Amino acid sequence: MVLLEADNTTAEAWLTKACKNSIIGRALGRLQCALMLNNPVGTNAHHLSTIENEIADGISRFKSESDTMLGFDSLVQTHPQLSVCRRFHPNPVIFSAIMEALLHKKCTDPITLAEQIRTNPGSVTI
Repeated sequence: MVLLEADNTTAEAWLTKACKNSIIGRALGRLQCALMLNNPVGTNAHHLSTIENEIADGISRFKSESDTMLGFDSLVQTHPQLSVCRRFHPNPVIFSAIMEALLHKKCTDPITLAEQIRTNPGSVTI
């Protein structure tokens, strides 16, 4: 189970209920459902107050790639629990599917996409 902590109620609602109001939202919801089919990993959401969400706020303030590495080092010093974190590079197919949903308002063959991503979700760098 993956616990996603957020201070954004919209993000929490998307995780648990998806979107029913827009064509793009439904396409993204179908993509999310396809990725969750036959997947042993589940998701759950937990609300954090803005004050409790200081790590994500710190990460979101990085301006460029070079700032990210230096900034992350300083975050690790103030939040030692981040020392085990690694950078995950999702399979580019995921980004293509998201862009397809956003630009063309559809999710093309979500079952095949889900199988592709389960066999090659991406890579982790140290």
